[in-house]
Amino acid sequence: MATTTPNTLTYPTTHEFYVIIRSAKNGMVLTAGSDSVSLQEYNPSSSRQLWSLQNAPRGKVILNAHHGKVLDVQGGASMNHRITLSDRTEGKSQYWNLNSDGTITSPGTHLALDVTMLNKLKVWSRHGRLNQRFAILKTG
Repeated sequence: MATTTPNTLTYPTTHEFYVIIRSAKNGMVLTAGSDSVSLQEYNPSSSRQLWSLQNAPRGKVILNAHHGKVLDVQGGASMNHRITLSDRTEGKSQYWNLNSDGTITSPGTHLALDVTMLNKLKVWSRHGRLNQRFAILKTG
């Protein structure tokens, strides 16, 4: 049975609805573990794939619907650091910009969310190729 794909949004700005975040590289979506993030096939019944985009003073906080943890750069926003989930602390490594080219960047840096050759998530210098582009898709 075919799974329907949510509608594409340009710039969701509130947490009044949930989104999925789909990689342009492989079509997989960000999926929350207990303290990690992976890319998996879309499963419409999984709250681990639902994210809330919350406005914050320095960008957006990307919060998971399953357990309320946020996307974070392990060890701070430095190149090649992996993406994890953590409790919200208002640390600068938990803020993100959603850019018109599909990249998701760490404010004040030139670092973008990046899908590695092994389909892991990290931050890397922003170049905007497929492995750094994501679609923000409204659910429902």
